[in-house]
Amino acid sequence: MLIQKCKKCSNQFTWKEVIRPIWVSWTYSPLKCPKCNTEHCINISTKIFIFLGIIAPTAIKGFMFSRNAQTVLRISLGRQLLIYLFWFVLLGCLTPFFARHHIKE
Repeated sequence: MLIQKCKKCSNQFTWKEVIRPIWVSWTYSPLKCPKCNTEHCINISTKIFIFLGIIAPTAIKGFMFSRNAQTVLRISLGRQLLIYLFWFVLLGCLTPFFARHHIKE
């Protein structure tokens, strides 16, 4: 899986160019090609994947503890926060490799 190229001029986007419109602005602003200035909008499948990636740890934890709390390993709050932090950093680092954009016409 590689970082997407511009659909118009085939310019390879950098990791920084892809990550900024998704995670820094929080608005899914269009990705602009530095060579041809074509705007690429993020696909809905990428938005759903990011959304599920964000809520997955909380949903899994809630499901595990709603069943039988005695059978689940007790994890301290500090460790839970470290796991969440690790998950979000991992998700952020891998986003440019699975994020897909299209040219809005």
